Amino acid sequence: MEAEQLLFAYGSLRRGQPYHHLLGNSPFVRLTHSVAQYTLSDLGEYPALSCGGDTAITGELYRVTEQTLLSLDRYEGREYHRQQIDLQDGTTAVGYVCELPQAPRIASGDWVDHLNKR
Repeated sequence: MEAEQLLFAYGSLRRGQPYHHLLGNSPFVRLTHSVAQYTLSDLGEYPALSCGGDTAITGELYRVTEQTLLSLDRYEGREYHRQQIDLQDGTTAVGYVCELPQAPRIASGDWVDHLNKR
């Protein structure tokens, strides 16, 4: 049996979003929030999570295999890298971080809510 990790999905990998299918059969664990130490930015078709800031980011936790993470690495490309994300309940999960300057900030920290209001 392959080891699993927790993945923090905050944007286009969330349920109902266009790239959720890339998670395959990865089990959904729960809706959660990061600690308020990040920034979420709107890049148009998808968001970017960056370190630093004062926003708690809304995300979904999934149990994923290393093989799924390797597939997601290819999808995320060079702009994003895997990093541990600190969650409000004191645990961590791996997430994809992108350090992009000059992108509009999403004050709510919730990509899906932001899309619904755009």
